[in-house]
Amino acid sequence: LRARLFELDSLITALQAERDALQTESDAIVYPVLSLPPEITADIFEHCVVSRSTPSPTQAPLLFMQVCREWRQVALASPRLW
Repeated sequence: LRARLFELDSLITALQAERDALQTESDAIVYPVLSLPPEITADIFEHCVVSRSTPSPTQAPLLFMQVCREWRQVALASPRLW
């Protein structure tokens, strides 16, 4: 019984590793823009920003911060956007 439990635990570990690898591969396909270096993303963001004294939540750069965690981090780390 112990040998069978060990075998099943090993199988679970292998399947979890395979799942994680497939998820990483899937994320790269579904979200290719997230594979850009943050510096490139920040440069793209800068080209989208219209000079305003009061940022609008429906326009860049505040809009970028609402897309996903990665974009929020890039926007916050880019002083030239503000």
